Amino acid sequence: MKGLQKIGRGNLSAMVYEQLRSALMSGYYAPGQRLTLVELANELGTSVTPVREAIFRLAADGALEMPKAQTIAVPILSESSVAELKMIRMHLEGEAAAAAALKATRKEVAAVRRINEAFFKALDQGDPHQASDYNREFHLAVVAIAEMPIVLTTVEMMWARMGAHIHRINLGRRRLKDYGPDHEHYGVIAGLETRDPDLARRSIQNDIKFGQFTFLDVDGATAINRIELTVSQKVKRVRTSR
Repeated sequence: MKGLQKIGRGNLSAMVYEQLRSALMSGYYAPGQRLTLVELANELGTSVTPVREAIFRLAADGALEMPKAQTIAVPILSESSVAELKMIRMHLEGEAAAAAALKATRKEVAAVRRINEAFFKALDQGDPHQASDYNREFHLAVVAIAEMPIVLTTVEMMWARMGAHIHRINLGRRRLKDYGPDHEHYGVIAGLETRDPDLARRSIQNDIKFGQFTFLDVDGATAINRIELTVSQKVKRVRTSR
């Protein structure tokens, strides 16, 4: 994942907002990480003003927090907040996946499959940052196929809030080698291919529901405090009970 890139002239505030939001969605910044206007402006190649405006928008979205006037930080989500955001995503992405299953063209299914292959390749090669980027791309591509722009905008906002934590899932998956053929992404693709809305909905919801989150200390160092069951074990249990 490239993180931030220099941007040119135009609506600088909007462009800075989009770049920072994209970086947050992909987990480029860790939960609890402190950011400064000057450092961000230097990295983006802009003045401080458009960065400040973008930061205010992202704080209003809940993707960043400003506990003090000059303090900017990536939120550390509580377990209850994670549960609520996951519930919202399960409902919205689930219904979008079901709609996508009835609309997806062969070209769109092939594109989603390529994204998924790139996701697992990045995990296998030990690049969790790139994996997080492709994972986000996979989920948003499915929602985009559904042609639900309001849902897509809302889901993107949820990802901006959760991106730092979702990235920690990919770190855990890399450690656990938990990205085999039972991964729910394959169920989503199968649902799109066979025009099976129930399979697509169930698979994307299982993927969101069973994702393992890591919890972090105040310095942003990762520490897996608990892993009850691996994702594959949980998915197997659900499939057996159907």
